[in-house]
This record gives sequence, C-alpha cells and structure tokens, in this order.
Amino acid sequence: MITSDFIEVGVKGLMFDDRIGEVEPDVIAPVMPYHVDEETSQLQVQVSNYFADSLFASIISVYQPKFDITPDMVPSFFPIQLNTADLKWILPDMYATYGDVPCSIELAVTRVGDFFS
Repeated sequence: MITSDFIEVGVKGLMFDDRIGEVEPDVIAPVMPYHVDEETSQLQVQVSNYFADSLFASIISVYQPKFDITPDMVPSFFPIQLNTADLKWILPDMYATYGDVPCSIELAVTRVGDFFS
C-alpha cells in the first residue's frame, strides 16, 4: 500500500535451490507487520528469520563455503600463532605428538540458522 505518509511492503519468502527442492527451515513463518505505527520512519522494512534461515541454507547448499587459514595469514604481532605450541591449550595431544610445528585450519560452513529479526 502507498499513501502520502508511507509505503508498505511485506516480504515473506522461502528461498531454495531448484536442484534440491523446497526445504522448510526449522523456524515457523511469522506474521509480518506491514507498518509499525510506533516507528516514525517513513520507510519500514521487515525481514523474517524464516526468510534469512532459508536464504542461508540455500546459499550453503549451492556454494558449500570453505575457508583455509594458514600460518602465513596470521600477522606476526598477533598473540596466538597457528602452530601446535600456541594451540596446545586446545590441542594438547597434537603438541605432545608432533612438537612445535605450524598448522592450518580448514573451516566448512555446513549450517547457518536461528536468525532473529
């Protein structure tokens, strides 16, 4: 709806990959307000966590984001370096087995969810 005072637009959508099909997110689609009278903004946009959860699930299923962090990526002034000696507080057996050697971290994003809006 468009009036002289405001524009109302509500978007509630399920994003999905055509190859996989529709996969409902774990959250319930909310009732979305079109205009909040207590808010003085002329343009109001509401995005549901249902939309955000399904959007990121779709992106992850298509692109399967992965990241590698190598020792040379950590600045020398940073207090923790990527080596078994500096990480022995979380990987004590690795330090005990291999001594002080550089190590890399590989991260894969497999699920993103529980957004709040």
